[in-house]
Amino acid sequence: MATHLTHRRRITLGVERSDPDVAPEHAAQPCLATWPSYDPGQFYDEMVGPRGEPRPAVGPLWRHFAKLGPEELAERQQAADREMRAIGVTFTVCEGSTGVDRPWPFDIIPRVIPAEEWRLIESGLVQRLSALNLFIDDVYHDQRSVSSGVVPSELVAGSPNFHRECVGVDPPGGIWAHICGSDLIRDADGTVYVLEDNLRVPSGVSYLLENRMVAKHVFPEMFRHYSIEPVDPYVGRLANLLSSVSPAPGDPTIVVLTPGIYNSAYFEHAFLAQQLGVELVEGSDLVVLDDDAVYARTIDDLQRVDVIYRRIDDLFLDPEVFRPDSMLGVPGLIRAWRAGRVALVNVPGAGIADDKKVYSYVPDIIRFFLDEEPILATVPTLRCSEEKSLRFVMENIERLVVKPANESGGYGVLVGSQATPGELAHAVRQIGDDPKRWVAQPVVPLSTAQTLCGGEIAPRHVDLRPFTLLGPEGAYVTRGGLTRVARNEGLTGGQLLPGRREQGHLGGRRLASRSDRAHGDPCTVGRRTRAPAGPMNRQVAPAPRLDPPHDLPKERTMLLARMAEAVYWAGRYLERAEGTARIVQVHTDTHFDLPVGEDVGWEPLLAVVGVHSEFAERYSAAVETGDASVAEEDVIEFLLHGEGNGSSILASVTAARESFRRARPVVPREAWEACNNLWLACTDHLDEAGTRQGRVQWLRRVVAGCQRINGILLGTMSRDEAISFLSIGQNLERADLTTRVLDVRSESLHPKRGDDPYDVVHWMAVLRSLAAYQPFRRAMPARPQGGSTLRFLLQDVRFPRAVSACLTEVRSHLKELARSEGPLDACANASMVVASAAVPRLTLGGLDEFLDEVQSALAEIDLRLDETYFRPSFVGWQVESVPS
Repeated sequence: MATHLTHRRRITLGVERSDPDVAPEHAAQPCLATWPSYDPGQFYDEMVGPRGEPRPAVGPLWRHFAKLGPEELAERQQAADREMRAIGVTFTVCEGSTGVDRPWPFDIIPRVIPAEEWRLIESGLVQRLSALNLFIDDVYHDQRSVSSGVVPSELVAGSPNFHRECVGVDPPGGIWAHICGSDLIRDADGTVYVLEDNLRVPSGVSYLLENRMVAKHVFPEMFRHYSIEPVDPYVGRLANLLSSVSPAPGDPTIVVLTPGIYNSAYFEHAFLAQQLGVELVEGSDLVVLDDDAVYARTIDDLQRVDVIYRRIDDLFLDPEVFRPDSMLGVPGLIRAWRAGRVALVNVPGAGIADDKKVYSYVPDIIRFFLDEEPILATVPTLRCSEEKSLRFVMENIERLVVKPANESGGYGVLVGSQATPGELAHAVRQIGDDPKRWVAQPVVPLSTAQTLCGGEIAPRHVDLRPFTLLGPEGAYVTRGGLTRVARNEGLTGGQLLPGRREQGHLGGRRLASRSDRAHGDPCTVGRRTRAPAGPMNRQVAPAPRLDPPHDLPKERTMLLARMAEAVYWAGRYLERAEGTARIVQVHTDTHFDLPVGEDVGWEPLLAVVGVHSEFAERYSAAVETGDASVAEEDVIEFLLHGEGNGSSILASVTAARESFRRARPVVPREAWEACNNLWLACTDHLDEAGTRQGRVQWLRRVVAGCQRINGILLGTMSRDEAISFLSIGQNLERADLTTRVLDVRSESLHPKRGDDPYDVVHWMAVLRSLAAYQPFRRAMPARPQGGSTLRFLLQDVRFPRAVSACLTEVRSHLKELARSEGPLDACANASMVVASAAVPRLTLGGLDEFLDEVQSALAEIDLRLDETYFRPSFVGWQVESVPS
């Protein structure tokens, strides 16, 4: 193994060898012991050679893992799992009629790919995507590949992925598929094959980027001493690509179009929008008007959209053209695209090239359009539409993998060797009824890699999905990819088949459950190089240069109406959770301060939160008996996490998390992670809240978590429209909670009992419920009394939870927003009501009526916000623009 000195460090195949904890020095080539009981059997293994010795590029890593041992690796795996859960990396699966977030399964043992091998893969991927784009453009124009006999005419005309609406369209640079997620496998002799080309809405790159970040935290020593190619440049390259296809000059408005929060790949959609700094839109956020341009519904008006990175399948993009029942798309979108008024990435119709029948012609397509031999191999594919192939498939179906030709991922795949006789017979009937719909491939014994399974290192089958970008300015391939690892132990001694997917769903792909499949971080190591140049400007694009100051892009101010509503309610829900937690804790403490026989009961808590009727419906027996101990237990359970209580602390934290999840592109990542961690803490420790002692810790955790989120938002969120709506929501909720506390406590606040010393206890409880006791004492050193306390909580302009101070904050943020006349008028009216109150007289009577008036004024502000910003009047323009 040749070595040379570079910068006084010993380099072996691109691996720095200076740290004995990672790669100990040896005067002679060491004899590397095999891992105990690690036997990949007959399969090609990514880590070890045929005699069990580590492959050259992984030798130092092998030694390091052997020194760590299974126990230390298991601990690092647990640390990775905790971090994935804490930062909220999830995928969504359908359970019944709802989508459920599941933690992302991550296998910590990296897959090492030498740089020299990766350069070949990179060149092959760029070659393949370039040829496929030329093929797509040809299909929708001259169809030379058909007339020349390269592909049969029925392959194009009969494909459900061929859209006549795309004929004659000329996208920028003739590029239809800008983004491709290619599935790569390796067979028994080490040959790399392309298993599938995913050109419609390829998913997984966000998990690749998050995997790499967690891997850096789990194995920092590895990143110090391996020359590992970074994957982070992908986002910047994607941003440049999206800008380059814009039909408008200058700085374009770019959006990511998602099917919505319940889509299996929503995490990725939100992640990419956040990383790109663009808006994440749903179909209902966009409208196409009579000028054939696309507009987004923002808090100000309709704003022109230039580029749409769409993550919706073709058939759901435009109900005017494709499926009329689609609620996900935008009516008129294809019309706007054909008119050249908006760019779509990937372009509709690109799916014609990832048809599984077209897959079998890709080598010929490369030769025809590029006049080159394919760099990467293609799995031999039998087309059942051909009589000879059909006969062979029918006779040997138990030894083949049979796939629907037009489905993506692993949908409808039949593995003959694992199918029952009934399933085989059914497949034969299906193929016989419509042979054109089916293709078949031989079994490919996929390569294996080291995987941590049950605390032991074992071989598991793997594939690899790198991502390729191709735009008018050049190509880029991620220096690595998303490795999917089969966790199923039974696969070790058998064969994992091409295209085989288990259960669950991730984007357009099938994904096994955590117990069956994990995902690893493949690392490309060695000197950083570029792919060779070739046809269609296939060189790796150079790094973007820094523009001079006068060329800096304009500042984006676009905020969707839906995003504004999401952050507004995130602020309200956070305040509701924190406020309820304080009230419950203070009420509990107050019981200990009162003498025996002096009991304010637990029912007032229900009234403060406004859930008395919901509680009575669920706990009717406790309400009827009036037993104090039972009532306390039931009331606390209901307020903390009770079913049917949408205002419980847990429900409020959950709703805040969902609101932040919807608004991830406009919320700092740290704030989202803090909210996710608060939700995890609440759910993980929910059992502890059953006792009084455990309840105290649980409530403190909630209050501290909410304050931490607010601190992060204050310190990291841009002072734009989004933070204005967040603050407006927070302050309206604070004002509402203050009035509710005063309203419910009013019976014990005015001096109906004369000079009762325990009135002070009740006043102090009110102040502490609102975190106001210390500020009150600093402002008014006298003991808490009716008039002074009411004046402080209603009319003080410095204490942030006083109603007047809250309204002042709301007014200041409304002044920063356009079209805020209606909400400002409502806010001014509420401020006038509070400021004009004769507070001393309220202690003698009329407090209930006054607080009802204040709450009505606060509700009017909320209503005006909804009418002005969240559901503005121009919402009807979409209907008017759709032809009858």
